[in-house]
Amino acid sequence: MNMAKAPKYTNIFFNFNLILFACFVSIQTSATSHTLPQMSSNSTRERSNQHHRVIDVQPKVRYQEELLLDRLLAPIDGLSQHAIEQFIRVSYNHPKYAEVILPYSFYHLNQLLWLGYEQDQPRGYFNSIFALFHQKTKEVPSISTYALDDLIDVLQKTVYKQCQPDETLFKKLKTDFTGAIQGAFSSWFSASPDEFVDELASTVAQQANIAYQQHTHPHDLQAMILRFLEQIINKLTWDPSNPMDAWIQFKALGRKLEGLVELGLIQSMDELDDLYWSLTLRFGNYLDLVATSMLPSQIRTMHSQISKAKHPLFALEEQNECIVSKGERLKNKLMSCLFKAHTPAAFQAL
Repeated sequence: MNMAKAPKYTNIFFNFNLILFACFVSIQTSATSHTLPQMSSNSTRERSNQHHRVIDVQPKVRYQEELLLDRLLAPIDGLSQHAIEQFIRVSYNHPKYAEVILPYSFYHLNQLLWLGYEQDQPRGYFNSIFALFHQKTKEVPSISTYALDDLIDVLQKTVYKQCQPDETLFKKLKTDFTGAIQGAFSSWFSASPDEFVDELASTVAQQANIAYQQHTHPHDLQAMILRFLEQIINKLTWDPSNPMDAWIQFKALGRKLEGLVELGLIQSMDELDDLYWSLTLRFGNYLDLVATSMLPSQIRTMHSQISKAKHPLFALEEQNECIVSKGERLKNKLMSCLFKAHTPAAFQAL
Protein backbone atom coordinates (compact mmCIF):
# COMPACT_ATOMS: atom_id res chain seq x y z
CA MET A 1 0.00 0.00 0.00
CA ASN A 2 2.88 2.28 0.73
CA MET A 3 4.45 1.46 -2.61
CA ALA A 4 1.15 2.27 -4.30
CA LYS A 5 1.02 5.72 -2.76
CA ALA A 6 4.67 6.58 -3.51
CA PRO A 7 4.06 8.00 -7.00
CA LYS A 8 1.34 10.29 -5.67
CA TYR A 9 3.56 11.82 -2.98
CA THR A 10 6.45 12.00 -5.42
CA ASN A 11 4.31 14.01 -7.85
CA ILE A 12 3.21 16.32 -5.09
CA PHE A 13 6.79 16.88 -3.98
CA PHE A 14 7.87 17.49 -7.59
CA ASN A 15 5.06 19.96 -8.21
CA PHE A 16 5.85 21.75 -4.96
CA ASN A 17 9.52 22.11 -5.94
CA LEU A 18 8.48 23.30 -9.38
CA ILE A 19 6.29 25.96 -7.82
CA LEU A 20 9.12 27.09 -5.52
CA PHE A 21 11.50 27.25 -8.47
CA ALA A 22 9.04 29.28 -10.49
CA CYS A 23 8.58 31.69 -7.60
CA PHE A 24 12.36 32.01 -7.20
CA VAL A 25 12.81 32.74 -10.91
CA SER A 26 9.98 35.22 -10.79
CA ILE A 27 11.53 37.03 -7.82
CA GLN A 28 14.96 37.16 -9.46
CA THR A 29 13.52 38.37 -12.73
CA SER A 30 11.54 41.03 -10.92
CA ALA A 31 14.64 42.15 -9.03
CA THR A 32 16.82 42.37 -12.14
CA SER A 33 14.16 43.98 -14.36
CA HIS A 34 12.88 46.47 -11.80
CA THR A 35 14.60 49.38 -13.51
CA LEU A 36 14.66 49.78 -17.28
CA PRO A 37 12.08 47.27 -18.54
CA GLN A 38 9.47 48.23 -16.01
CA MET A 39 10.04 51.96 -16.52
CA SER A 40 9.77 51.53 -20.26
CA SER A 41 6.47 49.74 -19.87
CA ASN A 42 5.15 52.39 -17.52
CA SER A 43 6.34 55.20 -19.80
CA THR A 44 4.69 53.61 -22.80
CA ARG A 45 1.50 53.15 -20.84
CA GLU A 46 1.61 56.76 -19.63
CA ARG A 47 2.18 58.08 -23.14
CA SER A 48 -0.71 55.96 -24.34
CA ASN A 49 -2.91 57.33 -21.58
CA GLN A 50 -1.88 60.90 -22.42
CA HIS A 51 -2.62 60.27 -26.09
CA HIS A 52 -6.07 58.99 -25.27
CA ARG A 53 -6.67 61.94 -22.98
CA VAL A 54 -5.69 64.36 -25.80
CA ILE A 55 -8.01 62.55 -28.20
CA ASP A 56 -10.78 62.79 -25.62
CA VAL A 57 -10.15 66.51 -24.99
CA GLN A 58 -9.81 67.68 -28.61
CA PRO A 59 -13.53 67.49 -29.48
CA LYS A 60 -14.35 69.32 -26.25
CA VAL A 61 -11.83 72.06 -27.06
CA ARG A 62 -13.19 72.46 -30.57
CA TYR A 63 -16.71 72.58 -29.23
CA GLN A 64 -15.76 75.25 -26.69
CA GLU A 65 -14.02 77.28 -29.41
CA GLU A 66 -17.11 77.10 -31.59
CA LEU A 67 -19.27 78.23 -28.69
CA LEU A 68 -16.93 81.16 -28.07
CA LEU A 69 -17.00 82.20 -31.73
CA ASP A 70 -20.80 82.02 -31.77
CA ARG A 71 -20.88 84.15 -28.65
CA LEU A 72 -18.46 86.76 -29.95
CA LEU A 73 -20.19 86.94 -33.34
CA ALA A 74 -23.70 87.25 -31.96
CA PRO A 75 -25.50 89.93 -34.02
CA ILE A 76 -26.47 93.23 -32.43
CA ASP A 77 -30.19 93.30 -31.79
CA GLY A 78 -30.99 96.85 -32.88
CA LEU A 79 -29.76 100.21 -31.62
CA SER A 80 -31.42 100.31 -28.23
CA GLN A 81 -29.25 101.14 -25.24
CA HIS A 82 -29.66 97.60 -23.96
CA ALA A 83 -28.57 96.07 -27.30
CA ILE A 84 -25.48 98.25 -27.57
CA GLU A 85 -24.46 97.62 -23.95
CA GLN A 86 -24.99 93.88 -24.45
CA PHE A 87 -22.67 93.89 -27.48
CA ILE A 88 -19.99 95.83 -25.60
CA ARG A 89 -20.15 93.57 -22.52
CA VAL A 90 -20.30 90.23 -24.33
CA SER A 91 -18.23 90.74 -27.49
CA TYR A 92 -16.35 94.04 -27.55
CA ASN A 93 -14.84 93.73 -24.05
CA HIS A 94 -13.88 90.07 -24.42
CA PRO A 95 -10.07 89.61 -24.63
CA LYS A 96 -10.45 87.27 -27.61
CA TYR A 97 -12.48 89.75 -29.69
CA ALA A 98 -9.40 91.61 -30.90
CA GLU A 99 -7.55 88.34 -31.37
CA VAL A 100 -9.93 86.07 -33.26
CA ILE A 101 -12.64 88.35 -34.75
CA LEU A 102 -11.33 91.77 -35.80
CA PRO A 103 -8.27 90.44 -37.68
CA TYR A 104 -10.64 88.74 -40.12
CA SER A 105 -13.91 90.68 -40.12
CA PHE A 106 -15.49 94.00 -39.15
CA TYR A 107 -18.82 92.22 -38.89
CA HIS A 108 -20.24 94.26 -36.02
CA LEU A 109 -18.97 97.57 -37.35
CA ASN A 110 -20.58 96.87 -40.71
CA GLN A 111 -23.81 95.93 -38.96
CA LEU A 112 -23.84 99.13 -36.91
CA LEU A 113 -23.21 101.20 -40.04
CA TRP A 114 -26.12 99.55 -41.83
CA LEU A 115 -28.41 100.01 -38.82
CA GLY A 116 -27.45 103.67 -38.60
CA TYR A 117 -28.12 104.16 -42.29
CA GLU A 118 -31.49 102.38 -42.21
CA GLN A 119 -32.63 104.29 -39.13
CA ASP A 120 -31.34 107.64 -40.40
CA GLN A 121 -29.03 108.24 -37.46
CA PRO A 122 -27.26 111.63 -37.19
CA ARG A 123 -23.64 112.17 -38.14
CA GLY A 124 -22.56 112.06 -34.50
CA TYR A 125 -23.71 108.45 -34.30
CA PHE A 126 -21.38 107.38 -37.11
CA ASN A 127 -18.52 109.36 -35.64
CA SER A 128 -18.90 107.63 -32.27
CA ILE A 129 -19.08 104.17 -33.90
CA PHE A 130 -15.82 104.74 -35.78
CA ALA A 131 -14.19 106.08 -32.62
CA LEU A 132 -15.28 102.93 -30.74
CA PHE A 133 -13.72 100.56 -33.27
CA HIS A 134 -10.69 102.78 -33.85
CA GLN A 135 -9.86 102.30 -30.18
CA LYS A 136 -10.39 98.53 -30.29
CA THR A 137 -8.37 98.04 -33.48
CA LYS A 138 -5.28 99.29 -31.66
CA GLU A 139 -5.19 95.88 -29.93
CA VAL A 140 -5.28 93.92 -33.20
CA PRO A 141 -1.88 92.60 -34.39
CA SER A 142 -2.84 92.21 -38.07
CA ILE A 143 -5.88 92.64 -40.32
CA SER A 144 -6.88 90.74 -43.45
CA THR A 145 -7.26 92.69 -46.69
CA TYR A 146 -10.62 90.98 -47.14
CA ALA A 147 -11.89 92.61 -43.93
CA LEU A 148 -10.92 96.09 -45.18
CA ASP A 149 -12.32 95.35 -48.63
CA ASP A 150 -15.74 94.51 -47.16
CA LEU A 151 -15.64 97.56 -44.88
CA ILE A 152 -15.00 99.95 -47.78
CA ASP A 153 -17.98 98.50 -49.65
CA VAL A 154 -20.19 99.22 -46.64
CA LEU A 155 -18.73 102.71 -46.19
CA GLN A 156 -19.57 103.63 -49.75
CA LYS A 157 -23.21 102.64 -49.27
CA THR A 158 -23.96 103.83 -45.74
CA VAL A 159 -21.77 106.79 -44.75
CA TYR A 160 -21.18 108.85 -47.88
CA LYS A 161 -24.29 111.01 -47.32
CA GLN A 162 -23.01 111.97 -43.88
CA CYS A 163 -19.87 113.42 -45.45
CA GLN A 164 -21.65 115.71 -47.90
CA PRO A 165 -21.95 119.49 -47.33
CA ASP A 166 -24.54 119.95 -44.62
CA GLU A 167 -27.43 122.37 -45.01
CA THR A 168 -29.20 121.24 -41.86
CA LEU A 169 -27.12 123.44 -39.55
CA PHE A 170 -27.61 126.47 -41.81
CA LYS A 171 -31.38 125.98 -41.87
CA LYS A 172 -31.52 125.57 -38.09
CA LEU A 173 -29.46 128.70 -37.48
CA LYS A 174 -31.57 130.66 -39.93
CA THR A 175 -34.75 129.64 -38.15
CA ASP A 176 -33.32 130.42 -34.69
CA PHE A 177 -31.93 133.77 -35.81
CA THR A 178 -35.19 134.76 -37.44
CA GLY A 179 -37.06 134.10 -34.21
CA ALA A 180 -34.43 135.96 -32.18
CA ILE A 181 -34.54 138.98 -34.47
CA GLN A 182 -38.31 139.15 -34.42
CA GLY A 183 -38.40 138.91 -30.63
CA ALA A 184 -35.68 141.52 -30.13
CA PHE A 185 -37.18 143.88 -32.70
CA SER A 186 -40.60 143.88 -31.11
CA SER A 187 -39.30 144.44 -27.56
CA TRP A 188 -36.19 146.62 -27.96
CA PHE A 189 -35.81 148.33 -31.31
CA SER A 190 -38.60 150.84 -31.01
CA ALA A 191 -37.48 151.94 -27.56
CA SER A 192 -33.69 151.62 -27.77
CA PRO A 193 -31.87 150.75 -31.03
CA ASP A 194 -28.54 150.28 -29.24
CA GLU A 195 -29.98 147.78 -26.79
CA PHE A 196 -31.65 146.04 -29.71
CA VAL A 197 -28.29 145.52 -31.46
CA ASP A 198 -26.62 144.26 -28.27
CA GLU A 199 -29.46 141.87 -27.49
CA LEU A 200 -29.52 140.60 -31.06
CA ALA A 201 -25.74 139.98 -31.16
CA SER A 202 -25.85 138.16 -27.82
CA THR A 203 -28.77 135.96 -28.93
CA VAL A 204 -27.16 135.10 -32.25
CA ALA A 205 -23.85 134.19 -30.58
CA GLN A 206 -25.61 132.04 -28.00
CA GLN A 207 -27.67 130.17 -30.58
CA ALA A 208 -24.64 129.63 -32.81
CA ASN A 209 -22.60 128.24 -29.92
CA ILE A 210 -25.39 125.82 -28.91
CA ALA A 211 -25.81 124.63 -32.50
CA TYR A 212 -22.06 124.14 -32.93
CA GLN A 213 -21.73 122.15 -29.71
CA GLN A 214 -24.57 119.84 -30.70
CA HIS A 215 -23.48 119.44 -34.30
CA THR A 216 -20.88 117.08 -35.79
CA HIS A 217 -19.31 118.69 -38.84
CA PRO A 218 -18.66 116.56 -41.95
CA HIS A 219 -14.95 117.31 -41.58
CA ASP A 220 -14.96 115.72 -38.12
CA LEU A 221 -16.40 112.49 -39.49
CA GLN A 222 -14.04 112.53 -42.48
CA ALA A 223 -11.05 112.99 -40.18
CA MET A 224 -12.23 110.08 -38.00
CA ILE A 225 -12.62 107.82 -41.04
CA LEU A 226 -9.17 108.81 -42.28
CA ARG A 227 -7.51 107.94 -38.95
CA PHE A 228 -9.34 104.64 -38.81
CA LEU A 229 -8.36 103.64 -42.36
CA GLU A 230 -4.76 104.64 -41.72
CA GLN A 231 -4.61 102.40 -38.67
CA ILE A 232 -6.11 99.44 -40.54
CA ILE A 233 -3.76 99.81 -43.52
CA ASN A 234 -0.73 99.79 -41.24
CA LYS A 235 -1.83 96.34 -40.00
CA LEU A 236 -2.78 94.72 -43.33
CA THR A 237 -1.64 91.21 -44.23
CA TRP A 238 -1.68 89.24 -47.47
CA ASP A 239 -1.40 85.53 -48.18
CA PRO A 240 2.34 84.69 -48.25
CA SER A 241 1.72 81.61 -50.41
CA ASN A 242 0.35 83.63 -53.35
CA PRO A 243 2.25 86.86 -54.10
CA MET A 244 0.45 87.51 -57.40
CA ASP A 245 -2.94 87.30 -55.74
CA ALA A 246 -1.65 89.70 -53.07
CA TRP A 247 -0.47 92.05 -55.83
CA ILE A 248 -3.94 92.05 -57.41
CA GLN A 249 -5.56 92.75 -54.03
CA PHE A 250 -3.07 95.54 -53.38
CA LYS A 251 -3.96 97.31 -56.63
CA ALA A 252 -7.71 96.75 -56.18
CA LEU A 253 -7.54 98.27 -52.72
CA GLY A 254 -5.80 101.33 -54.15
CA ARG A 255 -8.66 101.87 -56.59
CA LYS A 256 -11.25 101.47 -53.84
CA LEU A 257 -9.52 104.12 -51.75
CA GLU A 258 -9.63 106.46 -54.73
CA GLY A 259 -13.40 105.91 -54.86
CA LEU A 260 -13.71 107.22 -51.29
CA VAL A 261 -12.43 110.60 -52.46
CA GLU A 262 -15.04 110.73 -55.21
CA LEU A 263 -17.78 110.07 -52.64
CA GLY A 264 -16.43 112.65 -50.20
CA LEU A 265 -15.46 110.20 -47.45
CA ILE A 266 -11.85 111.37 -47.88
CA GLN A 267 -11.52 115.14 -48.18
CA SER A 268 -8.60 115.64 -50.55
CA MET A 269 -6.08 114.01 -52.87
CA ASP A 270 -3.34 114.80 -50.35
CA GLU A 271 -5.11 112.64 -47.77
CA LEU A 272 -5.48 109.91 -50.39
CA ASP A 273 -1.77 110.17 -51.06
CA ASP A 274 -1.08 109.64 -47.35
CA LEU A 275 -3.16 106.46 -47.42
CA TYR A 276 -1.37 105.35 -50.61
CA TRP A 277 1.98 105.75 -48.89
CA SER A 278 0.85 103.67 -45.93
CA LEU A 279 -0.48 100.99 -48.28
CA THR A 280 2.72 100.99 -50.37
CA LEU A 281 5.03 100.69 -47.38
CA ARG A 282 2.90 97.94 -45.88
CA PHE A 283 3.02 95.98 -49.13
CA GLY A 284 6.78 96.51 -49.18
CA ASN A 285 6.96 94.79 -45.80
CA TYR A 286 4.98 91.92 -47.29
CA LEU A 287 7.48 91.66 -50.15
CA ASP A 288 10.30 91.38 -47.62
CA LEU A 289 8.46 88.45 -46.06
CA VAL A 290 7.96 86.51 -49.30
CA ALA A 291 11.10 87.61 -51.17
CA THR A 292 12.90 84.26 -51.12
CA SER A 293 9.84 82.37 -52.39
CA MET A 294 8.89 84.69 -55.27
CA LEU A 295 9.47 83.63 -58.86
CA PRO A 296 11.45 85.89 -61.20
CA SER A 297 8.45 86.05 -63.54
CA GLN A 298 6.27 87.37 -60.71
CA ILE A 299 8.76 90.08 -59.85
CA ARG A 300 9.11 91.10 -63.51
CA THR A 301 5.33 91.39 -63.87
CA MET A 302 5.04 93.66 -60.83
CA HIS A 303 8.04 95.74 -61.92
CA SER A 304 6.62 96.21 -65.41
CA GLN A 305 3.17 97.28 -64.20
CA ILE A 306 4.69 99.84 -61.84
CA SER A 307 6.84 101.27 -64.65
CA LYS A 308 3.77 101.87 -66.83
CA ALA A 309 2.36 104.12 -64.06
CA LYS A 310 -1.24 103.61 -65.16
CA HIS A 311 -2.55 102.70 -61.73
CA PRO A 312 -3.66 105.58 -59.44
CA LEU A 313 -1.22 104.35 -56.81
CA PHE A 314 1.70 105.18 -59.08
CA ALA A 315 0.16 107.88 -61.28
CA LEU A 316 -0.74 110.24 -58.41
CA GLU A 317 1.88 112.95 -58.09
CA GLU A 318 3.84 113.18 -54.87
CA GLN A 319 3.21 116.09 -52.55
CA ASN A 320 6.92 116.87 -52.71
CA GLU A 321 8.67 116.35 -56.04
CA CYS A 322 12.05 115.83 -54.35
CA ILE A 323 11.12 112.60 -52.59
CA VAL A 324 11.37 109.12 -54.10
CA SER A 325 7.96 108.17 -55.47
CA LYS A 326 5.86 105.26 -54.28
CA GLY A 327 6.44 103.44 -57.56
CA GLU A 328 10.21 103.82 -57.37
CA ARG A 329 10.16 102.69 -53.75
CA LEU A 330 8.34 99.49 -54.71
CA LYS A 331 10.59 98.84 -57.69
CA ASN A 332 13.63 99.11 -55.45
CA LYS A 333 11.97 96.67 -53.08
CA LEU A 334 11.38 94.22 -55.95
CA MET A 335 15.02 94.41 -56.96
CA SER A 336 15.94 93.60 -53.39
CA CYS A 337 13.64 90.58 -53.61
CA LEU A 338 15.60 89.31 -56.60
CA PHE A 339 18.86 89.49 -54.72
CA LYS A 340 17.37 87.72 -51.73
CA ALA A 341 16.08 84.95 -54.02
CA HIS A 342 19.62 84.53 -55.45
CA THR A 343 18.61 85.15 -59.04
CA PRO A 344 21.03 87.75 -60.45
CA ALA A 345 20.23 86.67 -64.00
CA ALA A 346 16.59 87.59 -63.46
CA PHE A 347 17.69 90.93 -62.09
CA GLN A 348 19.57 91.68 -65.30
CA ALA A 349 16.44 90.87 -67.31
CA LEU A 350 14.51 93.77 -65.78
